[in-house]
Amino acid sequence: MGVRTLCRLRLILWMSLVAMALNLLLAPIEIILPVLVKQQRGLPPWFFGGLVSSVSLGSIIGALLLERICRRFAPDRVMIAGGLLVGIGIMGMGWVPTMALPMLMMLLIGFGMSIFNTPLSSALALCIPDAYRARLSSIRFFLYMSAIPLGMAMAGGMISGFGLMPTLAV
Repeated sequence: MGVRTLCRLRLILWMSLVAMALNLLLAPIEIILPVLVKQQRGLPPWFFGGLVSSVSLGSIIGALLLERICRRFAPDRVMIAGGLLVGIGIMGMGWVPTMALPMLMMLLIGFGMSIFNTPLSSALALCIPDAYRARLSSIRFFLYMSAIPLGMAMAGGMISGFGLMPTLAV
């Protein structure tokens, strides 16, 4: 019943498929970061912890500022800005020369993900009827999460075949 409903609600289906593709593309960051820190830059392990913490800090800042941002700008524009910040943060990771700038890039990624996902989740919760919300959410999350292992598997092969910088650019 839930799959049929999802197939009838084309916009939600396409949004789920786009989110699946984004998870496929963003999942390799968990493989790329240790390679960037240890092999590419030869930095200590605490730096990796700093990068991961920067994402969390960016998410917290995004959650705290989202209400003020959405008062000034339409939520759809905020989501576009969030997606752009995530892309800029990921693409900029390999080309920033100092130790502080990668942490800033990861902060941007966390901030962008927060201001992208929160309005999207709110809009989806409002447009899905209560009787179908749990079923559709579980199917959507299955689609989102099913792409992560494939993305991680691709990351190793891409880093080995093309190198770290082209993988980050892709």
